Amino acid sequence: SSSVSQETHTKQKTMTTSNNSNTIKVKIQLHATKLKNVAGAFKGTSDPFAVVTLLAAGTNEQPVVLGKTEVIKNTLNPIWTKTFHLDYSLGKLRHINVGIYDEIRKSTDKPMGSAMFEIGDILGSRGNIKGKKLSRGGFLYVRVTQAKDDLTSSLTNSDDGGVVETDDEIKETEPKKLTLKLQGVKLKNVEGFFSKSDPFYEISKSVNLAAGGKGWRVYFRSAHKKKNLDPIWDDHEIDLSDFCEDYANWENEPLLISVFDHEKSGKHTPMGSFETTVNGLIKAGSEDDNKSEGFTLRKGSKSYGLIVVLEASVPTVAPPPAAAVPPPVIPATTGYAESP
Repeated sequence: SSSVSQETHTKQKTMTTSNNSNTIKVKIQLHATKLKNVAGAFKGTSDPFAVVTLLAAGTNEQPVVLGKTEVIKNTLNPIWTKTFHLDYSLGKLRHINVGIYDEIRKSTDKPMGSAMFEIGDILGSRGNIKGKKLSRGGFLYVRVTQAKDDLTSSLTNSDDGGVVETDDEIKETEPKKLTLKLQGVKLKNVEGFFSKSDPFYEISKSVNLAAGGKGWRVYFRSAHKKKNLDPIWDDHEIDLSDFCEDYANWENEPLLISVFDHEKSGKHTPMGSFETTVNGLIKAGSEDDNKSEGFTLRKGSKSYGLIVVLEASVPTVAPPPAAAVPPPVIPATTGYAESP
């Protein structure tokens, strides 16, 4: 704005982007239900993944592939944890196409259905989610929300009435990453007498449902550890700007951690769960004397073992260095004692 000095303009940015105040950053998440099994006779269940493509908005544009999700083995009800990010101009029609495929090793992947969605339509819908029935069978759901680094910046007002944030505020609101490493202790074997469970865990967060109310949505899924009732899972970095529904209050974000016994069929057996917060994980990971207590996994009223936090930390932004204190000024002297 002409009312804002050039010096201030170079040190500040709008809530969304420095070039267009009508542009916001959004994230896109996917899940599907009741997909048609296209694996073929005697070949088990499909291994679905999704590809998201941003369609051209004009004759001078080309479609852009935003990426693909992870492959989830042997399921017709995939909940993908992959999140896609997009700069979206408010009021401008932007369509995405989501194609679902069955991964076929050493051959061509088989289509399982596709659907087209408009970003603004999803943002304006209840729960920020839209679903469509696929012609090949099943339903595809797309959730679009504004990225938390846009929503939770520490904001001030510019002279022209716009919303801006200073460099110092930008540093304080940069997306934080949670480094997490978990261990299971004496997990209950749900595999049977002649084998051991292959445990993995999922982290879910509370979200608004399209039908109203609250529910849990999976945002992270670990690898499974084969035949191990005392697994030490690999450490992971989790981006809290994607993970937390209320990024300004990320320490108290409610989380559900669930453990499952991995099955090749895709019908994983629950091994218990517990609720906590990001701050609860960090506290548990910093209390060496209490690590043996851990979080109790419960399935109904029964205990299914413990989850111990080996590490849970979020890097903090270091405060700016203190200004150097100049040495005291010593008055000049002649070297002679003054007369009394």
